[in-house]
Amino acid sequence: MRPLLAQLRAELQLMLRNGEQVLLTVGIPTMLLVFFSLVDVLPKGSATDPIDFLAPG
Repeated sequence: MRPLLAQLRAELQLMLRNGEQVLLTVGIPTMLLVFFSLVDVLPKGSATDPIDFLAPG
């Protein structure tokens, strides 16, 4: 269990050191999905929920 925790700690430190990468890979796509699910600018088509249009499946 110790090696796993040591690896997890090292990975988290590296990830937090490069915060802009976290923002680009997680933050911005999440903000875009939330924005387009709240705003009524997308074509309805066959999807009843806007999130179904943006992320089908």
